[in-house]
Amino acid sequence: MWYFRQGSDDASTSGGVSITQGVCWCVRYHMGSIAFGAFLIAVLNTIKALFEYFVYQYEQAVGAKDNVVFKIVTCCIRCVIWCVDSYIKFMNKNAYIQIALQSTAFCPSAQQAFYLMLRHAGRFSIGSFISFIMAMIGKGIITSVCVVLTYFTVGKMSPQVAQPWIPAIIIGMFAWLVASLFLSIYEFGTLAILHCFILNEDLGGKVNTPESLVAFLDETKRYDENVEG
Repeated sequence: MWYFRQGSDDASTSGGVSITQGVCWCVRYHMGSIAFGAFLIAVLNTIKALFEYFVYQYEQAVGAKDNVVFKIVTCCIRCVIWCVDSYIKFMNKNAYIQIALQSTAFCPSAQQAFYLMLRHAGRFSIGSFISFIMAMIGKGIITSVCVVLTYFTVGKMSPQVAQPWIPAIIIGMFAWLVASLFLSIYEFGTLAILHCFILNEDLGGKVNTPESLVAFLDETKRYDENVEG
């Protein structure tokens, strides 16, 4: 909505975007596609759980823990399941973005996302790497600040606590969890804007680019021209 409806950064102005409206569109038009993507993940998680259950039962019944062939086979199967799981989760995320952008069903959206990433593999790789680094830096800073503040706060306000680093570590674990949840939205938003930018290029350049990005794209284009020159 923000990218393709000429959305202003100020939500109070005309043309501002609405999270509530976006959620309503999602529920009204795309709930089936979301359910299908969740179903794929649920099926794969069920397969993983059943596989681990049968491996455990086999180990208990036969005592094959020390069998080298058994270890190799189970390791290979776990690797295949992990690869398929990672691929489905990755494609789900990109398919959902294409569903929101083009209002297509899940399978066509997944196909469009796959070919889009194939055509622009370099851009997506760099974008994913940068968003991952920024997210890790953010998680590290948030967790570190919480740990340090907790350590000194406990030491100052509760001097009877002999080991202030214990509550500091516990708070650090919760801080990492909360930071991961919030920064995963940042990573998803970064990927969504990259999808919007590439689709906008396919539609004719800066026709739909929000005003706040036009200056940045112009500057980037001039920089690229200078480098090539």
